[in-house]
Amino acid sequence: MSLWIEMPIASLDTETTGLDMKTARVIEIGIACYVNGKQENTYSQLVDPQEPIPPKITEITKITSDDLKGKPVFADIADDVMKCLENRIFLAYNAPYDLGMLRAEFKRLNRPFPELKVLDPLVLAREVLSLKGYKLGAVAKYLKIDMERAHRALDDAAAAAEIMYKIGHLLPSDLNELLNVQEQWKNAQDAKRRQWQQRRSGRPDVLTLNTSTTQDNKLRLGPAYIYTRETNPDPVVAFIKDYASRVGNK
Repeated sequence: MSLWIEMPIASLDTETTGLDMKTARVIEIGIACYVNGKQENTYSQLVDPQEPIPPKITEITKITSDDLKGKPVFADIADDVMKCLENRIFLAYNAPYDLGMLRAEFKRLNRPFPELKVLDPLVLAREVLSLKGYKLGAVAKYLKIDMERAHRALDDAAAAAEIMYKIGHLLPSDLNELLNVQEQWKNAQDAKRRQWQQRRSGRPDVLTLNTSTTQDNKLRLGPAYIYTRETNPDPVVAFIKDYASRVGNK
């Protein structure tokens, strides 16, 4: 049996210029490395995206274009990032986003990106914790995990790892079993969101579903469903909240 809690884990978070992985650029990356539940070392770097920082991003992250002047571009840190991830389980809160950003940055450099074993505490927390919302800060607060600076990459990366270890006793201990369960849960969560999206044109505010793999039935789904059980029925307000949540990665 391969106990995931004993394995080397690299918990990663990125701050970016936007949500579209095809066009957004990384402006900060933080990686917290753990073994046996204890932090070994960290890596943190501001990155020059070679484009202006949108005001909304500065509002959320407090990172300005001036902060990034003279900082390395992603090509300068790519080797350091790969070294941190090597021979470790990849962990990120809302992992598809951070993985997508990394893959996009490496693709721009015409460099291959390895296949990784990925743990996503967001998917797992949605199934084993009964909360109204699942933003990183909300889950961290519920689990009494200190976050000095929300929406900064290293702090968010460390918080994501601490969440994983805090809920570990509620999850399978074998890595392969956990990965299989995580995939099943993610597919079920994605299916609910797709159902909402498919029927949204006929009912633009809220859709109630009657089936669930979790304890909570009749979930109210909106654009920010990935982070919350209940969203504002005003689609404009919901979009703004969704944007603010995901840009800071939570």
